[in-house]
Amino acid sequence: MVMSPEALAPFPPPFPQHLPHLRHLSSSATTDAANVNNNYNYNANDSSNFNIMDANNETHSIDAVIDRVHRLASAIHDLAHSAGDKVQAIGARGEQTLANFDANFAAIQSDVQHVVQNASARVEQAVPMSALVTVGICLAVLLALLGLWLLISAITELSSIRRRRRRRRSSDQRQQQQRRTQRQNDEEIIGRGKALEEE
Repeated sequence: MVMSPEALAPFPPPFPQHLPHLRHLSSSATTDAANVNNNYNYNANDSSNFNIMDANNETHSIDAVIDRVHRLASAIHDLAHSAGDKVQAIGARGEQTLANFDANFAAIQSDVQHVVQNASARVEQAVPMSALVTVGICLAVLLALLGLWLLISAITELSSIRRRRRRRRSSDQRQQQQRRTQRQNDEEIIGRGKALEEE
């Protein structure tokens, strides 16, 4: 089946003109089709020459195949072009988002710096520097005195603990000495009693 140029008009090929290496294929296909039609001379009144399979099986020419290939190529080209446009749009949106993020971050940073400057200016206006210096010196002196007191209290506590340990040791030694002397006295008394019994 050879399609006419009017039928191919809604489906232009992706190339500006037909490929030169396919022209001889289309022309040869048309001549072959004409030769086949000339060889088979069917009689309309003769029903014996009519075949149902020949009526259903329509032969496809190379022009139809080329037309389908052209349409497929144009569809692929359009799909690639639309995909490229979408990718470029996504990239542009990403760049715009990054630019907006940088701008917002810079604005937030400037706002924070402005707030800090205003707070420092208000503090300087509310409280003079001389008063702040005086309060700082007093706090430093109080902290030094507190540290000395803690140090002295720690030293006294350690010394008292050492004294208690010494007293406990001395008392333990005295008790041991008393026990020893008591044992010796008991042994002497027992020895004297045994000597008297023997006499």
